[in-house]
Amino acid sequence: MKRRPIHRGGIVSAGYDPVNGYLDIEFDTKRVLRYEDVGQAAAERFLTSAEPVAYYHDVIAEEYTATELSA
Repeated sequence: MKRRPIHRGGIVSAGYDPVNGYLDIEFDTKRVLRYEDVGQAAAERFLTSAEPVAYYHDVIAEEYTATELSA
């Protein structure tokens, strides 16, 4: 999946795989988290948000399970 740059609020990039419902988020700490079963509408709101870190904390981190991809 291709990630797009975000560079706001500690989030460096993020990408969404609509087939599998994966939302991958890379942080400035080099940590990469994959959230599973994320709906397309929620992912698009996050990816296009003027305040992605607020949307991340309020919706993504609260409602979806993460798996760490970074080593």
